[in-house]
Amino acid sequence: MEDCLQLQADINKPGEWANTWGMRFQPTKCNMMTLTRKKETIRFDYTLKNTKLEFLTSIKYLGVNITHGLNWSKHVNETCNKAYKTLGLLKRNLSFCSQDVGLQAYKGLIRPILEYASTAWDPHQLYLQDQLERVLKKISKVYNIKLQLRPGKYV
Repeated sequence: MEDCLQLQADINKPGEWANTWGMRFQPTKCNMMTLTRKKETIRFDYTLKNTKLEFLTSIKYLGVNITHGLNWSKHVNETCNKAYKTLGLLKRNLSFCSQDVGLQAYKGLIRPILEYASTAWDPHQLYLQDQLERVLKKISKVYNIKLQLRPGKYV
């Protein structure tokens, strides 16, 4: 409980700073999230300028979905869905193009989706790696190109 009170005091400091310098925080746009793998977490109602902060179970930060348990399945699902949507767009518009054009389209449009911030979230769970590899296999099948799948790296 003492840690919660200390954190509340730390949350109050930016509010005091904003008042001093004539700035404003929008407490309704501020949220809290606890990062832990424990089943039971400490619940404390934190406030900013007398407005209760909402607790989130996941948040999208700089394009990466972070969950409270640091499980990357939500991020991998959204990444794969975005890659499949882009592949669908390419299939509709580049269906009669050469293999070279397909490879360039993959490198320019799909691979950046799969690799974005991957150093932060590169999954070690096999089921998530398999999900990413299914995207690559689908691309390989559509454009008849061979993509190397390296252990630990999916692109």
